[in-house]
Amino acid sequence: MSQAVGGEDIRVVPVAPGLTVGSMVHRAFLILVSMATLDRSLMEDR
Repeated sequence: MSQAVGGEDIRVVPVAPGLTVGSMVHRAFLILVSMATLDRSLMEDR
């Protein structure tokens, strides 16, 4: 399920654990705006 970001037409959707993608639709094109990953290994206690 995607969420709108601010007042923009950009939508953010989680696509996999630790991976989110921001996109927008302009006319007939899906435009990838951003991609964010979370490296879970940095959060684990060693």
